[in-house]
Amino acid sequence: MNIYEYLTSPDIAAHCEKIGHVFNPLEMAVIVQLSNKPIKDKHIAWREIIADYPDMPIHESVNFKARDSLHDYLREFIALEEKAIEHFMSPGKNTIYRYAVNLRSILDNEIVDEWYSGVYSTYENLWAAFCEHWDVVDDRVTDVKIIKHTLDSDEDFGMLVDLSGNTLDLYYEFYNGIDILDMVFIHVPVPFEKGDLVTTYDKGIGHPNGRPQVLDWIPQWRGSRHPYEDYLSGKHGDGSDNVAQCYYFDNGHLILDYAIYGTLCLQYFKGELEGRERFLKYLSKYIKSQDDNLDWILNVYYKFRMEEESEKANSLFDGWYWSLEKEDSIE
Repeated sequence: MNIYEYLTSPDIAAHCEKIGHVFNPLEMAVIVQLSNKPIKDKHIAWREIIADYPDMPIHESVNFKARDSLHDYLREFIALEEKAIEHFMSPGKNTIYRYAVNLRSILDNEIVDEWYSGVYSTYENLWAAFCEHWDVVDDRVTDVKIIKHTLDSDEDFGMLVDLSGNTLDLYYEFYNGIDILDMVFIHVPVPFEKGDLVTTYDKGIGHPNGRPQVLDWIPQWRGSRHPYEDYLSGKHGDGSDNVAQCYYFDNGHLILDYAIYGTLCLQYFKGELEGRERFLKYLSKYIKSQDDNLDWILNVYYKFRMEEESEKANSLFDGWYWSLEKEDSIE
């Protein structure tokens, strides 16, 4: 199988394919789990791993108990998800269905609203209503969250589907305590260097190409808490070590925190920086140059901040001045 197709980041996929990196069966299974493919496509890939690749154990992580057989685990997990989806689709006594869609502003590409539907007796009726009300090519709709509610037990089950009706994700109550592979740390070679301007796959929230971030640290680098050598020796961390650390702006504040969706979703940022976020380009150059001139980078930051605040103040003044002119013209 072409495991590179399951890597969410096209830049990481191209890099791994270029260097000819070979993943072991466990790493392939984790990559499939972390992909943005529908669940049915993940099951096809896992069955191919079971049929065509040797079995191996799953190592223990903080949130994943060790298993002797990857193949047995995958069979168990596939059966659980198929049973959960069948249960979700089957109407029961005193059950109702509702859906919500995330609406994205066409102007600034931000998620601006979550619109809830009415109540439906079956999944089929709900999906027919969705298709009738929302054109599936409507650029504002990103995905659909569907809730199955049991009236007499106050029990909710949920799933996330794409605009074609394919199941993307199930809520955790379906998994009955079974550990999930996205908590297993694996090593994936990446082409990024410290200071690179990157983004993560987040359906373009805030930007057509995702939120811009300056990369500061990823676990695969030497000197990290859990470098690749520790992973090979078994001295690895948990699934959180798949998460990169980046600088980004949130509500106007520069923050150093973990990338939204982790290392495997990182890709180069190719969009346009606007406002205060233009500072990230200079921060990238500063980190890459390893320059100790902190005053310079701070001056650049304050320059963009003052410029943005000045533009905001001018826009408020223009609106106030326009309202005065309108009142004068009425008199």
